[in-house]
Amino acid sequence: MHAMEQDCVLVADIEAVIYLVQTKVKEQTTIELMHEVHIIGDC
Repeated sequence: MHAMEQDCVLVADIEAVIYLVQTKVKEQTTIELMHEVHIIGDC
């Protein structure tokens, strides 16, 4: 039982980390896409 409880907590932590990473990646990707659009526009 105890091991299962720890797994549940671990999964919750991993999901929280993944959510934070995805949020950061989205922000970063948006910035990079905007930058690339400007480069394409300059061409």
